Amino acid sequence: MVNAANYDVNTYYDYGTSNSYGYTVAASPSSVSGSLNTAISANLSGLLPSTVYHYRARGLTTSGLTMYGEDMTFTTSEASIVTMNVDMSTAAGFTPGSDQVYLAGNFPGAVWNEPGTNPALLMTQVGTTLTYTIALVLPNGTYEYKYFKNAGWGGGEYTGGSNRLASVSGNTTINDTWGGSINWANLQWPGTGSINIGDAYDVYAQAYIPNGITSPAGATYGLQAWIGYSTTNSDPNTWTNWVSAPFFGQSGDNDEFKADLGTAITSAGTYYYATRFQFGNSSYVYGGFNGGFWNGTTNISGILTINAPATKTLNLKLFLEGLRLVVD
Repeated sequence: MVNAANYDVNTYYDYGTSNSYGYTVAASPSSVSGSLNTAISANLSGLLPSTVYHYRARGLTTSGLTMYGEDMTFTTSEASIVTMNVDMSTAAGFTPGSDQVYLAGNFPGAVWNEPGTNPALLMTQVGTTLTYTIALVLPNGTYEYKYFKNAGWGGGEYTGGSNRLASVSGNTTINDTWGGSINWANLQWPGTGSINIGDAYDVYAQAYIPNGITSPAGATYGLQAWIGYSTTNSDPNTWTNWVSAPFFGQSGDNDEFKADLGTAITSAGTYYYATRFQFGNSSYVYGGFNGGFWNGTTNISGILTINAPATKTLNLKLFLEGLRLVVD
């Protein structure tokens, strides 16, 4: 609180790790007047973690008179080492060695620094892989962030959309894929079917990545799909039979894929089928019929019955006439 005592007063905060302070920041509002108590505030950045800070309010009148508030303290929160990795295999046209990867976010002391202006936010390639990494020391809390290809704001992993979020409460490693992750996938159609051995049986699957990644027409770079099958109605992540499903077309904001499951199975019987997707080198996700990720209850495997060819009986009648047996 500041009481200007009928002066025109410019407002500040002095702060530092002792009562000698050493740092000054302008307060908001930057000036007050009159005789009422007025609340002022300021945002401090670049503070050390787990550290006691002293601070005081200070007013400077237009005539040069200085007024000080009493010394007060606060302690910053604990910090954690946060290792952030991003898989660049889904960045179309990215060339290691020629292109660079930057991180930007609301990090203390580096709040949304433009990519390329802060060398401390340049990420490092892991060996010869397409994974890039950086380690930050951050006070515990929640942070927004995003990855950028090369310098400037124009190289973001997506245009618009929501920033990524990281909740930090201890040393942690965050593994991301350039462009985001699959947050919806399904087994689109059909849910059941019956064919004879050798007949075609087309199965369709869809996947969605937010922030405009799968929305444009055409296949999303780095997004793959498969149709899997098993003779047991079990979790698809235990199956071993998977048929590649090429991109089939656009369905709203989703990419749609299709594979012929019928010609891939050569034995009669009852089969269960589901979908599998991968974006870059991220973990597989599985789709069920037909509302989203496979869960075995509301989003389930499809069922295909493959029938053996019908058995035909051929009756032959042999007529013998004029048959003579000759013995020498």
